[in-house]
Amino acid sequence: MNFQQHHLDDYDFAKLARHSRCVKEKQRLLILANLKDGKRRSDIAETLKISLSSVDRTIGRFRESGLCDLKDRPRSGAPLKLSPEQRLAVKDRILALQQARSGGRLTGEDIQVLLKKEWQVSYCLSAVYNLLHALNLSWISCRSRHPKQDPQRQEDFKKLQ
Repeated sequence: MNFQQHHLDDYDFAKLARHSRCVKEKQRLLILANLKDGKRRSDIAETLKISLSSVDRTIGRFRESGLCDLKDRPRSGAPLKLSPEQRLAVKDRILALQQARSGGRLTGEDIQVLLKKEWQVSYCLSAVYNLLHALNLSWISCRSRHPKQDPQRQEDFKKLQ
């Protein structure tokens, strides 16, 4: 490891932090800005309301790899049950089913059954809603119409009163 490769004096961390969109990256840049200003590590941790180990980790990451290592690293997690192509097919199928309905709307349970039948994947209900969010589908809507609703009868009823 070559710790002399990246120097604090080479960057304006405060300016970089102002332009950063990622909160964690902004915090890491502020750590380095405070360090560059001559503050002690414990004072930086107290000022930013973070742990001393976070300050140490950020400084170590900068010294090892420079600015490029201040971005969030990929996180591990469960593999996706559906490929990106399958997800697009699911979205198209959900939209087609919703358009075919004359009233009401699809529920999470309906979509859960659909995923099991057509794609042989099991999703818990909360995962179904997470999938819908990932597909940019929102189920916030106005009051739905009952399939047997008759607008003319409703208008006639209003005139009776």
